[in-house]
This record gives sequence, C-alpha cells and structure tokens, in this order.
Amino acid sequence: MTVKTNDNMNIRKIVARLHLWLGIVSSVPVVIICATGVTYALREYISYENEDFWTWILDGHCFLWLPLPYGRYITGYTVLAFLVILISGVITQWPGRWTIEALRKRFWFSGPVRTKRVLMNLHLVLGLWALLPLAVSCLTGMLMALDWLQSIVFMIVPEEYQMDVLMLNSEIHDGSIMGHTGRIIMLVCATIGGTLPLTGIVLYIRHKLLFKKKGVK
Repeated sequence: MTVKTNDNMNIRKIVARLHLWLGIVSSVPVVIICATGVTYALREYISYENEDFWTWILDGHCFLWLPLPYGRYITGYTVLAFLVILISGVITQWPGRWTIEALRKRFWFSGPVRTKRVLMNLHLVLGLWALLPLAVSCLTGMLMALDWLQSIVFMIVPEEYQMDVLMLNSEIHDGSIMGHTGRIIMLVCATIGGTLPLTGIVLYIRHKLLFKKKGVK
C-alpha cells in the first residue's frame, strides 16, 4: 500500500511538472489565441464595421500573425499543449477521497481573502468550471489547424460528408450550434482560458520567491 501511494505521488509530481512547463512555454500563444477568439466572438454584439480590423483579429486567432503554414501549425500544437495542460491540471487536483469538502474546495471559492488564495481560486475553480467547453474548443480548433488530424477524421467520414463535418466542427468551436447561449458560454470560457496561464505563472513566481526568501532551494 505504501509503495502504491509513493507511486501515485511520483506520477502526480511528473504530471505537475508537465503542467507547469507546458503552461509556461505555451502561455503567450494561449493568451493571444483566447483573447483574439473572445474579441472576434464579440463581433456580433458590437457595431464596429472595420473589416481590416476583424481580419487582423482572426489572423491572430488562427495563425498568431505568422506566415503560413507555420502559424497554423504553431496554433494547432499550442492548442494541443493547452488540452494536455487542462487534463494534467485535473489529474494534479484529483482528490484522494471524494468528499463534500474536497469538492467544495475545488468547485467553489474558499479560504481567506488573501492574494495567494484568490489566485488559487481564480486558477483552480474557474479552470474546472470552464474545463469541458475549453476541451471541446481545443479539440475542434485542432481539427481546423492540424492536417494529420483532419486526415484521420476524413478516413472515417465519407467524402460527401466531409465539408458538413468541417462546418459542424466550426459551429461547435464557436458555440453557435447552441445559438446565442452556446456563443456566450464559449466566450466566457475562452476569457477564463486566457487568464489561466497568467494566474498560473503568478502563482509559480510567488512560490519561487517565497522559497527563495526562506532559503529553500
């Protein structure tokens, strides 16, 4: 039993490291993708008719303003990294025992109103609430950006339905498949997604500074 517990702890440490370093490496592209996605989604709700501006925003969302095909691939693999970050975040926070208290700490704001606790709430609680829509957004975004994933899907889907699949994928990606409600859900969750790298990095910096102050290596 002790060996099993130690193994679980080691796995969590590895996953936590993966979560941290993928989060740091992909932080800037993830923030850009989320911010431009949210901005472009607001197009229907604000009256600003400047096509050059909206094209520029869409280029940032799809290609990070980089030349093709590099921008498209970097966007696709950034989104893949973000999906791994979301999954690894769930694994690191998976409770040893499912109790009401464990669920409350992970799905509701708790603890004293201090900087670290507020940041943890913003990172953990909001991340868990937005997890499913963000995962769906990642998967549908990857399908648009990564040719090899499209090829796998097209091996399964008959040729006459492939365009329908791509259109359906786009509607799922922006939430329009569920009308305005779906769009708003995706908009809110993408906003949360854009904050996760920022709160995560701030928590990491605070943690390192605290240990440095205490003289712990």
